[in-house]
Formats: sequence, structure tokens, C-alpha cells
Amino acid sequence: MKILFVSNLYPPNQVGGYEELCWTVASHLHADHGHEIAVLTSASGGRVADWPGQRVHQSLRLLTGRTVYDAFDGPPARRETIKAQNRAALQSAIQRTAPDVIFCWNLYGLDLSFYEALGRADPPVVVMLTDNWLASMIDPEAVGAFFRTVVNGSARQEDFAARGAVRQQQAAQVSAIFGAKFMKDFYSACGVTFARDEVIHNGVQLPAASTPRSYDRIADGATVRLLFAGRLVDIKGAHTAVEALLRLRSKRPGIDWRLSLVGDARDTAYLMRLRGIASEGGCLDRIDFRSPVAPEVLPDLFASHDMYVFPSLYEPFSLTLIHALASGIPTLASRVGGNVEIIRDGDTGLLFEKGDADGLTAAILRLVDTDGLINRLSTRGVAAAREFSRERMIAAMDAHLRDRVRRRT
Repeated sequence: MKILFVSNLYPPNQVGGYEELCWTVASHLHADHGHEIAVLTSASGGRVADWPGQRVHQSLRLLTGRTVYDAFDGPPARRETIKAQNRAALQSAIQRTAPDVIFCWNLYGLDLSFYEALGRADPPVVVMLTDNWLASMIDPEAVGAFFRTVVNGSARQEDFAARGAVRQQQAAQVSAIFGAKFMKDFYSACGVTFARDEVIHNGVQLPAASTPRSYDRIADGATVRLLFAGRLVDIKGAHTAVEALLRLRSKRPGIDWRLSLVGDARDTAYLMRLRGIASEGGCLDRIDFRSPVAPEVLPDLFASHDMYVFPSLYEPFSLTLIHALASGIPTLASRVGGNVEIIRDGDTGLLFEKGDADGLTAAILRLVDTDGLINRLSTRGVAAAREFSRERMIAAMDAHLRDRVRRRT
């Protein structure tokens, strides 16, 4: 089977986990399932993609600024020219590769006309929805309402229903794979539905064997090393971890509390905010700011820390959270999005409310004060991580793609 992947970014040009996941799926669909792989992407980032068994075409142009974080600032005529060039690049890629199916991952930085051109293409199209990119194209007002009322407000995500959302079922030849049930519910609430869709939880490469940790009771004089790993941007909630650190030092001064913040720090305004919170609380010297690490380095990172905190305000489905469970590190996550599909509160980890530094502090102290809880969470977390293997995910995606091609013929 010939598969054309379409993605705004593709390794080695990447800024987050979805690009790495896209590359992983493409690589294994070729190596393990025998499919021919072509990729249509942009050259944003400036590095040339050259992967064994893949034909990568970097002919798309993103409607962004100097980086993908910057807004496009060109004149309207230039915008229209780029949009037309991207549609032409899509048609050219389809003609050159003659795919049996198109697997579309993320079109952020492109536009709705490009997605609509996909819907008119001859091969069936499968969209991989791990975040809100398509909903933002179709009905940005609905997505904006969600972020105002749920992510940055007090409304519950399960009660969210966008007012005035476009009730639009996508073209019959377009099906969806959702990386989490949360994403399926989110799209439905925003009025974007599909004749065929499926939830396939994202997965990671798990270690061949994981050994749960065995902890002694934490006492005064001990050093407790907390870890956050993710982009240092507001929506990932690292500020909640910093605020919790201040509270922990006040409530349990006999313990030497430390916090590592590991992630992309290109959002300099947010980085200054984090440093400001820490400086005002007198704990800047207790925080270690580190650069992102590759997935294969994560086990060593987790092994050098005592607890993993994941305080996102919005989180479709975190691969790093799965890596944390697999490592055996006791894990605490905000009760949002796909986190609740990974963590079972009190069983495989602890959940707290988003943005609630007091709640995170209480959860950490619960781990410290409850005999046997750390060891129980470690043991059950390791077992739960096996549900989210890379092999299971790719096999399910392969079956979905084959089904789409079979239905077409």
C-alpha cells in the first residue's frame, strides 16, 4: 500500500512530540508493515529530511513568521499566493506518488482551503487529530470559546458545548483517528464530526522490562527532586509546579525540595515569568532549568528524580506522561484532557485540578505522608503503561488505513 503523509512539520524540523510521533509511525509502517511511504511537508526549520524508505517532499510553505510561533506578517496578496502554491504542491505530490491513502497529521500554518483540497482529492484521507488544529480551521470561534471557558476559565470540559458552532460533517472520504477520547469529544462539541472515526490512543516505545521503584519513607533531611518535562509555555502549567515548590518549602522546611524544569524555553516572556515567581519566593536556586531531551534519554531523566509533576492547563494526550509511568516514577497530573485516560487517580498516579498549586502541593505531601502509596503507584503505573505501546498504536493505525483503502475498492 502506498501512503502519502501530509504534515506541516516533519523531522528533523520539529518543535514538539507530534512530529516525532508522525515520523515514528511512518518509519514503522514502512519497516514493519511493508508500505511505501511518501511525505509532503514544509522546509520550515531549514533542515533537509532524508530518511530510509521515505520520499520526503518539502514543498509546502507555512503561513507563519520567522518561526512557527510567530504570526504571518506578509501582505494579503502574498498570503493568497502561498495558499495557491500549497494547493498546487498537494496536487503535484498526489500525481507523483499515486497514493492509495493520504494520512494527514497537522496543518497548522496552512489554511482551510488546503484541507478542503484534501477532501476533493481522489484517494481516501485519514486525519490524525491529536490536537485542535482542524477545529481551529473550521470554527475558530468555537475553539476560542473552549479556551476561554474551560482552559482559562472554570467551566468543566465535559459540560462544554460551543454556542453557534458549525455543525459540519466532513466529506465522506475523510475519516478521523483521534489520539484520545477527549479529542473526539472536543471535536464533537465544536460541531466537527465524521462519518467514520476511531479512537486510537497514542503510544510510545516501552522498555523491554520495567522495575517498579521501592521507596523508603521520606523524612526530614531528605532531598526530594521534582521533575517537569514539557515546553515552557503557559498552557503546560510549569508555573503551577513553581508555585507548589514555594508552598512545599514553607510547609515542610525540613525537606530539601528541588525542581527541574526540562523543556523548550523559546517563550522568553514565560521563562521570565517563571524566574520572577521563583525569585519572589526565594527559591530560584532550587530550580534547575534544562534543555529538552530526546525520548531515549527520558528513562535516565526519570531515574534521577523522585516525582514527576505534569500540571498542564490543556493536554490532549501526553506521550511523556506514558514514559513517566513506564519508568516507575510516581506521577502527579492535572485533571484535564487525555491525562485522565492515562492516569487513574489513586491507582496509577494522583490527579489534581488544573492551575491549583495548593492541590498539587497537597498531592505531593500525600505521597510523602501515606505509607506505601509511592510504591503502590510506582508498581501499578508501570503495569498501566503497557496499555500504551507503540506497537499496539501502529497496528491499529495500519488496520484503519487498510480498511479505508478496502472500502474504496
